[in-house]
Amino acid sequence: GQDRRDGLLAYATALHLDNSWRTNVSYSSAQSNTSGTFALYLENSSSNTFNVFLASNAAGQAGQLSGSHYNTIDRSTFAANGNNWVALSIDDSNWNQLGRSYLYNYNGHGLRLQIDSHHNYVYNSTMVARISGGFGAMLSDVDYNDFDASVFIAGNGTGLYLTGASNSNITGRTMTGAGASGAGARISASSG
Repeated sequence: GQDRRDGLLAYATALHLDNSWRTNVSYSSAQSNTSGTFALYLENSSSNTFNVFLASNAAGQAGQLSGSHYNTIDRSTFAANGNNWVALSIDDSNWNQLGRSYLYNYNGHGLRLQIDSHHNYVYNSTMVARISGGFGAMLSDVDYNDFDASVFIAGNGTGLYLTGASNSNITGRTMTGAGASGAGARISASSG
């Protein structure tokens, strides 16, 4: 594995791990300012660790995990400002941990788990969306994901949205939604 710490990757344009494993990134940041790109992109990468990491994108999505498994993200921040993008998207990725982290999107959504992402664990984290109709976190077509002691906030939408999500365990401290069609939690075509 590789070890990156003490600002070695500070203010990088973007960090892309492709077929990488056991990379450790600590006390660092990655930034992007372009729509359609990511500050952090894990592609088919497993067993990587991000600790006290900042991923930010002023015009798009902060983070993306695709086909990536057994990764750990702890005490980290994903900040995005892209219209209808998400702060962090986890697609077709299993057994990842996201803990003590903050996901915020001023002009989009917080966290999205979708496309066969299973057995992921999110704890002590806050997910915030500010866009009209946005969601703090959305689980779509996924199974067996756990959320523990986390906060879901949508300034003008739905705090936590489950659609086609089965066997999910959620113990949230706060689920807050606002606006005409907002809700703290919304559940559709989900079971378990």
